[in-house]
Amino acid sequence: MEAVACTVLDGRPVAVTAGYDGTVRVWDLHTRTAVAELLLDQPRAAVGTSTGDLVFSFHNDITLYRRQPRGLAPQSW
Repeated sequence: MEAVACTVLDGRPVAVTAGYDGTVRVWDLHTRTAVAELLLDQPRAAVGTSTGDLVFSFHNDITLYRRQPRGLAPQSW
């Protein structure tokens, strides 16, 4: 694992992890299961969260993934 950040989504505590292979997972900390997964084209140096958004940094770039409202797609960004 390269980076981790914790937040609350839909009233539940979650951890967001970013791996060296570019895989990002959102973990429900109550059930200890992955509830969402993103495959990104590059590994990330850092991960952060803000009100349901995911923020990644790598090299000199910053990427923001905005969470879709519920009902459009399950647990998607």
